[in-house]
Amino acid sequence: MLINELGYPRELRKGKPAENQCLDVTDILYAKGSAMLTSKKLLDELKGFDPNYFYEYDDTDICFRAIKRGYKVKFLPISVIHHGHGSFPKD
Repeated sequence: MLINELGYPRELRKGKPAENQCLDVTDILYAKGSAMLTSKKLLDELKGFDPNYFYEYDDTDICFRAIKRGYKVKFLPISVIHHGHGSFPKD
């Protein structure tokens, strides 16, 4: 995941075959909420998700706050396969 100059997320290798995907555990800036795993202890320390965010960027915000406290956000390859957008209907 990258964040472009306008602040929008850009997914690396999106749509590429699995053999072209990253296979190393890597530090990243943030994880999408649908693919995020964290402890209750950390969520309590960060006082949970910011309710001022409704849809999108709440996951980015909580990851940035964790990083500011010295935690690392890691990418674990092939932990989640997300086959499409499912939060809201397309229409």
